[in-house]
Amino acid sequence: MELDQLTLALAAQELGSFAKAAERAGLDPSVVSRQIAGLERALGFRLFERTTRRIAVTEAGQAFLNRVRPLLLDLDEAAEAARDLVATPKGRLRVTASTAFGQVIVVPMLPAFQAAHPDLTVELRLTDALVDMVGNGVDVAIRLSKEAPAETVVRRLMSVRYRVVASPDWAGRLRRPEDLQDVGCIVFPYPGFRNLWQFRKSGASIDVPIRGSLEITGALA
Repeated sequence: MELDQLTLALAAQELGSFAKAAERAGLDPSVVSRQIAGLERALGFRLFERTTRRIAVTEAGQAFLNRVRPLLLDLDEAAEAARDLVATPKGRLRVTASTAFGQVIVVPMLPAFQAAHPDLTVELRLTDALVDMVGNGVDVAIRLSKEAPAETVVRRLMSVRYRVVASPDWAGRLRRPEDLQDVGCIVFPYPGFRNLWQFRKSGASIDVPIRGSLEITGALA
């Protein structure tokens, strides 16, 4: 049985006519008749006795439709409540971001965001570890990445460009990106950053293997 069939049957019970139920729904009366007949076949009993001039609800139909009506009303109320949540954000929003980005970018934006959405509770989780969004109940993850899991909806917020810096003692000895292979670098222990740095020169990409005995997880360190 389908929701449309139940709705039409309830309308026919209330109005006492397939034609009036069809008029309310903006359908041809023959469509309403077929829909209710299909519902009766699915149920295995007749909801209405028909004559050429009127319809009458059967005893079984009366019992069934009287039970169904409050259920459909509850369904309508549930849909309305869900629409209200979509129109006005409410509840708890779980957001994760890297520690540095969260502290520098996200945290200063929170007062204005909460003022705009007073019914929303924000739970901000700052971590440099990759988080399983589904397993940890995370709604939004802000991450620096070339790729994202296939099951997620991705939006680019900004592009990031890194700069290589060195102490004065080293700066004079580093003339080309490839020279970094011969020095100890401070590295991030994350996939894509640990052993390879990527440079661009005149539109061309240069991958430079790097090494280092000092790993730092926080960009603000």
